[in-house]
Amino acid sequence: LEFRRVLFRSLIELYMTEATARLKSLHQAAAEQNHEQTCQLAHALKGTSLSIGARDFAALLDIIEQGA
Repeated sequence: LEFRRVLFRSLIELYMTEATARLKSLHQAAAEQNHEQTCQLAHALKGTSLSIGARDFAALLDIIEQGA
């Protein structure tokens, strides 16, 4: 049980680090009106978010992806 907690915590920390970096890139791509990069970043972050169960956030990313 402790191993699972440690593993889960590690996965969440990794996700947060990656998500933070990708969100910054996503913001920059959107600000530059780079639709292709915005779509790619939103799609990638959506997939990662779904893999950890962040469905509401993934749904928002899907809206961004579809609008890009």
